[in-house]
Amino acid sequence: MGHEIKNLIDVKNFNGIMVVSSRQIAQDFEKEHRVVLKAIRDLIDGGAQNYADLFIESQYQSGQNKQWYPEYLCSRDGFALLGMGFTGSKAIAWKLKYIEAFNLMEKRIQSISEKFLLDPAIASSVASLARATERIMKSQGSTPYEVAKVYEMHCKQFGIKLPNGFVKTPEKNQMKMGFVKFE
Repeated sequence: MGHEIKNLIDVKNFNGIMVVSSRQIAQDFEKEHRVVLKAIRDLIDGGAQNYADLFIESQYQSGQNKQWYPEYLCSRDGFALLGMGFTGSKAIAWKLKYIEAFNLMEKRIQSISEKFLLDPAIASSVASLARATERIMKSQGSTPYEVAKVYEMHCKQFGIKLPNGFVKTPEKNQMKMGFVKFE
């Protein structure tokens, strides 16, 4: 029983790269996943290894036996390279659907990015403020943790999101649990 072309293609954002899993490609093109994995490995061995963002090695956990199995996350260009080998009218229809899905995801990411663009003048002002604050705080003996907390506060005021874990609590400030040996 074949898949209908109207099925959704799950394009994901993986560290800024739009990708689709080799498992979904296998399913949509009605191929065994091991066949798609072999085709990808052949492409990598044939020279695509110099293009690390085409095929990203990954794993998935089987819902049935909870074991981990290999898969690849294929970028738009990786899919294009892989898809060149798929032929037939169904394959053409799926290739067009994949192009459409990648384009849609790209537009979504671009529209989100445009909403959060930081005015260069504000970014420059925040950077100057951060440098001045750091200089003053260091001259007063502040710790890197204290400087980072103030920088975090400045960024929040201007709506700038910092990476998780940007401010690390020093070990001496973390609660420690010890074990007492009773004899």
